[in-house]
Amino acid sequence: MRQTDSIMQVDSWQHVGSFALSNKEMLERGVLTDVTIVAGSSGERLKCHKFILASRSPVLYTMFCGALPETDGHILVPDIEASVLKQFLSYLYCGQCSINNETVMALMYAANKYDVLLLLKECSKYLEENINSENVCTILNQSILFEENVLVNRCLLFISKHSSAVFQSESFVTLSKPALKAILELDALNCDELKVYHATKKWAVYACKEVKDSSIRETMADLLHLIRFPTMDIEDFNKYVGSEEVLNKLEKEDIKSAIQLGKSSSYFKSKTRCPDCASPFKIETTHKIERGWGCGSQIQEGINFRISRQVKLRSVALYLPCVGGSVCGILNIEENGSSMHSQKVVLRFDKDERFKYLKLNSRVTLHVGPMYSLRYRTEGTCTWVSQLDQETQTINNIDIEFEPDQKSTMTYGQVHGFEIE
Repeated sequence: MRQTDSIMQVDSWQHVGSFALSNKEMLERGVLTDVTIVAGSSGERLKCHKFILASRSPVLYTMFCGALPETDGHILVPDIEASVLKQFLSYLYCGQCSINNETVMALMYAANKYDVLLLLKECSKYLEENINSENVCTILNQSILFEENVLVNRCLLFISKHSSAVFQSESFVTLSKPALKAILELDALNCDELKVYHATKKWAVYACKEVKDSSIRETMADLLHLIRFPTMDIEDFNKYVGSEEVLNKLEKEDIKSAIQLGKSSSYFKSKTRCPDCASPFKIETTHKIERGWGCGSQIQEGINFRISRQVKLRSVALYLPCVGGSVCGILNIEENGSSMHSQKVVLRFDKDERFKYLKLNSRVTLHVGPMYSLRYRTEGTCTWVSQLDQETQTINNIDIEFEPDQKSTMTYGQVHGFEIE
């Protein structure tokens, strides 16, 4: 064999396939690498290229090119195991990786940590298509943590239809408190309220590792008042709830009066949950929220959208101030350019929140076909902002198509989403 033939055979990977595949070959062969990732508990060393990492991840770009760049050539990643990081790197280098039941949660974590939105969306799509009674609680926890609101809605819709099976699943007790709160706030659950109480109590026992009623109540805290005790049968209430000390005496008497005399409860909702009820659900238009960079003075922001089924608009999510103070303005809702609803808005800084759902003074009916606009003109201090990054959503078999508002004065906006029923 001639020397030139040998060279061509060795380097043939450079002449076959796409640029992405050549990148992956560079990774796997360790050619011209200039940074090493020390992965997981094993400390396995994965050699990479700064150029590729920085081009695919804003976080890694800042790490290499920011004000305090990484200079020693090593990145410690103790919270992601080597097997997952190899798949994650494969995605950065060539846009492909193995997303399955074993890898999806860890890949979702890595994608969120390093701000790789396309991988985050692929993981979210996989989870949407593979939700079941055993994994929905785990998926709900992760989707709330990563603010994947479309996936949150998918999980809650599944739980509303398969409530009993989900409550009996092993993963139910591992729900985060925000996740359980979202479930208990649903108007649609396919089981009676006694099962809701027993499931919540089981969660509290697991969380506090005690079976004392006082400890259970302390762990439930504000969740307790999301249980609709007045919708229970009086015999069930007396036997399974009244005989315990999770509720105090005043609450028990209040509930008994509500059940027997039909009075409104002073502490608990009296509306019966229904598996076929149309629970409100939230449509949120972005994954990424950023701190505003300037003060608002008669700034107008908005979004446009069409909807595939008639619904009622309940509330609109607007961004709060990010540096203290307040903003005020007018929220307008338009149908094909004609005003349907208008109300004044005052939003105040909250150190724990970035946006707030503003309840409309009256529900607004949205029909199939017209273009609807949510427009918000503000004055005041800096607010959190975001950019529209989801052009379409499908939730509860309702298609929502978004468009930027051409009348806006900002590329990044102050309308986070809305709630419909």
